[in-house]
Amino acid sequence: MNTDYREMMLRALEGTLDPAESDALEAALARDAALCGEWKNLERLQARLTEGRAQSFNPFFAARVTQRIHTRQRENLTEGLMWIFKPLVSAVAVVALFIALNNWNERASIDEEASVLEAVFAVEPVSLDAAYAMEQ
Repeated sequence: MNTDYREMMLRALEGTLDPAESDALEAALARDAALCGEWKNLERLQARLTEGRAQSFNPFFAARVTQRIHTRQRENLTEGLMWIFKPLVSAVAVVALFIALNNWNERASIDEEASVLEAVFAVEPVSLDAAYAMEQ
């Protein structure tokens, strides 16, 4: 097929042919069956493309899609981490409370006059012997 006719048919489907070219294309289609078959194939293809084309491709479509993807990835990561660590928070709190109470009960071995924080965290008060040992 002549490439001039192919270009004319594509431009006709786009609606950019002038009247003289449109008349020439109609005359060529009337006398050439192969060209007419090609024209019908192009019309069917255009109809399928028009059907399948999304109507919501407004400006900045790609930017909106990538933003949505990044937002969903962050949401999924946050939800996943919450799902993993949520049960652990209560377990860690119970263990920390148990250790704190155990240390509080054993505060006599540290120092009877230890503050609450020293007793709960089992911190020995700094003595002259301990400071001297750290200097060595």
